[in-house]
Amino acid sequence: MAEQSNVGKFLDFLGAAEGASYNTIVGGGSFSAFDKHPNVVGLRTKDGPSTAAGKYQITKTTYDDIAPKLGITDFSPASQDKIAIELIRQKGALQDVQAGNYEAAISKLGGTWASLPSSPYSQPKRSNEWVSNWFGGKISATTTPLPRLQNQATESIVPSYGPSQIGMAFEEAKAEAKYGGIGNQ
Repeated sequence: MAEQSNVGKFLDFLGAAEGASYNTIVGGGSFSAFDKHPNVVGLRTKDGPSTAAGKYQITKTTYDDIAPKLGITDFSPASQDKIAIELIRQKGALQDVQAGNYEAAISKLGGTWASLPSSPYSQPKRSNEWVSNWFGGKISATTTPLPRLQNQATESIVPSYGPSQIGMAFEEAKAEAKYGGIGNQ
C-alpha cells in the first residue's frame, strides 16, 4: 500500500509543480468536457504553440502517442493519472517514485515536466527549496532533512584561483558549439 501512496503523493506533487488541476489549460484557461483531450492552444512561446492540458499538462501530441497504447479514449482524471504514470515509467523513474525516492525521480523527469528543477527548458521552474518544502523537507526515502548550515569564520575559507572542472567543461562545450565539434578547434 505504501507504493500506491508514494505514487499518489508524487502525482499530487507534479500537479502542484505544474500549477494545474485536472481541468487546466496551459496559460490559465480551463475546460469542462473530459471526453477527449481539449487540444486547445493555451499559450504560444518562442518554441511554438502549446496544447498542454490537465493536471500534468499533457500535450495533445503526448496524449495521441500514449493514450491508444493504454486503451485510453477520454481525458478523465483517471486517464490523466494513467498517462502521467506511463510517462514516469518510460523515463525510468517509476521504481524511484514507488520507493519514495522522489529526488531521483525528479532528476529523471525534468525533460518531461518543464516545471521541475531538473528541467533543461528555459521556462520558469520550481526551485529545489520549493520541492523540499512541498515534501516536508524529505524528498527521498533514504535521506533526512538537510541540517541548517552554521556560520563559519571567513578566515578558514581558502580561495581557489584555478578554473573548476565544471567551468572547464562548460568552456569546452561552448567551444564545441561555436566551432562545430572538438575536431575543429
